[in-house]
Amino acid sequence: MRRQLPTILLDIDNVCVDRISFDLAVFNQVLGRSLALADCYTVSMSRLYGISREETRRIRMEYARDLSDVRLLPGLVPAINRLSGVVRFDVATAREGFYEDQTKAWVEQYLPCGTRLFLTACPNPNCDSEECQTRLNKYDLALAEGAVALLDDDPGEFVKHEVSPDKASLVCFRQRWNENIPPFFPRLRWPGFVAHVRRLLPLK
Repeated sequence: MRRQLPTILLDIDNVCVDRISFDLAVFNQVLGRSLALADCYTVSMSRLYGISREETRRIRMEYARDLSDVRLLPGLVPAINRLSGVVRFDVATAREGFYEDQTKAWVEQYLPCGTRLFLTACPNPNCDSEECQTRLNKYDLALAEGAVALLDDDPGEFVKHEVSPDKASLVCFRQRWNENIPPFFPRLRWPGFVAHVRRLLPLK
């Protein structure tokens, strides 16, 4: 009987790939601005550029549909290689629905065979609300799927917790926009996350 591997649930954008640089290039060009990574206190383009969610969605649909140029973040491939065979990877992303085919193709190309993709955004194609109550909560999803850890960069996943949750490890992928999350959460890049997972599990 094949051994069931422990599951790690990963976000994609700004954890596995450098989505923020891609978005900045697109929105700067469309809006005639020159914002840089140093200006990013948030990954919300509507907040960063002071535009409506509807305008943000229009720009994404018209000018930012091709995610093939989004580069991998440093450390991803070595981390996947080091943990492959000792954990299984699943992915949870709040990307808009029109990215679904591209996201599936990315998962198939870069993550091990058998990685599942969970789309957590609201199923309403016209909804781009960060406060939407019909979005899937990623930590709840991690628990439902029996994951031992969730790796995400969105401060919203962390600030709602008053204490560190103990049913699965909730880990923040260190980015400039999540510096103010509660201090009891590990805030790591890929090498630190690999070490964290190895402490969580009795891995050889």
